[in-house]
Amino acid sequence: MSRVGVPSQLLRIGILSVVIILGFNLKQSLAASQIKRESLGLAHYTMGLIYDWQGITDKAIAEYKKAIEFDFTSFSAHLRLGADYVKVGLLQEAVSEFKLASKFNVEDLESRYFLALLYTSLKKFDEANTQYETILKKVSQENPQNIQAFKYLGQLYFSQNKFDEAIKQFKKILILEPKNVDALFFLASSYEEKGSRKEAIEFFKQAIKVNPKHADSLNSLGYLYAQEGLNLDEALSLIKAALEIDPQNSAYLDSLGWVYFKKGHYEEALKELEKASKGLEDSEILNHLAQVYLKINEKEKARKAWLRSLELNPQQSDLKDKLKDLEKPKINE
Repeated sequence: MSRVGVPSQLLRIGILSVVIILGFNLKQSLAASQIKRESLGLAHYTMGLIYDWQGITDKAIAEYKKAIEFDFTSFSAHLRLGADYVKVGLLQEAVSEFKLASKFNVEDLESRYFLALLYTSLKKFDEANTQYETILKKVSQENPQNIQAFKYLGQLYFSQNKFDEAIKQFKKILILEPKNVDALFFLASSYEEKGSRKEAIEFFKQAIKVNPKHADSLNSLGYLYAQEGLNLDEALSLIKAALEIDPQNSAYLDSLGWVYFKKGHYEEALKELEKASKGLEDSEILNHLAQVYLKINEKEKARKAWLRSLELNPQQSDLKDKLKDLEKPKINE
């Protein structure tokens, strides 16, 4: 006996019999033949659902495959088959089925969501991002008041370095909620990444005005000042305020060390940057630390820090030049 109280084989025969009887009563035409095929497909699809309810995944897969043989354009059969392929670990096969499901029902978001998750697990991040973008665009179009959809889409664009697109999304949020501190922060960060420092400073300040304890905005504005060599005393105060909120945050400790470096306080800079590097091995922190080591004439430590920074982020061509200069013998040495 099955878990639903009816013998699976008997139920299967019953469903197929009804469909076949209905099919024989149709006129012998191409349309009738097509309806019969679709009906048989539906019967197998229904049996697949029953096996799924029973937890008999292999039989469910077999039924969904038969359903697709009768009706290849069945969005539901491809979707369920893809889900069952995931259950048994056939991820590439699942991707194929979800792609077909989204092809045969372009309005469906469920198949795209499954695709996004699968691509993420397969480390195909560009493909995953494409699916997430499609989902979020549709949600935001269907519900223009959905702030979360704009937020996630903006963050997705930010992670893809599409800063102009990100800015558009965060501005949409600010039309609905002018004091949304997260939107203000990401808008400022997007402008900073674009190199629009004036706009970045303006929106970081707005975020801090809305929430004086928004640690990321405090730190980011302080670090931006440090990078530019501007308002270093104010930068120090901002970053210290962020550290009062999150004392162990390595990014904030790095910012503090960098402000000290810019102020010429190398011992304080060394202390904070070494602490930061112990908490988080990051290429930028190591780069800052190397520059402090160089200032206090610890050249070997500087070399090792830069080498490790390059291992973590090989795209830093300027560090390669710095290492070459460091390894050149000095005339007076």
